[in-house]
Amino acid sequence: MKTLETVQRRFTKWFAGLRHLSYERRLEALDLFSLSRRRRRGDLIEAYKILMDVPNGALLKLSETANLRGHTLKLVKDRVGTRLGMSPIATRVVDDWNRLPDEVIAANSTADFKRGLDMVWTRVFEEGGD
Repeated sequence: MKTLETVQRRFTKWFAGLRHLSYERRLEALDLFSLSRRRRRGDLIEAYKILMDVPNGALLKLSETANLRGHTLKLVKDRVGTRLGMSPIATRVVDDWNRLPDEVIAANSTADFKRGLDMVWTRVFEEGGD
């Protein structure tokens, strides 16, 4: 992942007028996301698809506690001594998923979820501490 990010950093410098800008500004100018953000975004989209299309409990476990803050589809982190028994997406996505506001989680379609996720990304994940 780090090597791929290095390639993207170098590539964004090739565009006229962008060489002097920071990596984040170059991504902004080119309307691109960092690879780590793309992975996190992809994980959240997959979690949405899993929770909406697959019977609960297949890969992700919903919280049974009703008095939690935020939306009603909170996920639980399984407490296991080893990561072997856990799905890679389940280990990566829980904290990010639980930080999403209800209006994003309540999307009627994957396209609406993606749109909502992009609209709140900065507020939820960057301004709120990443």
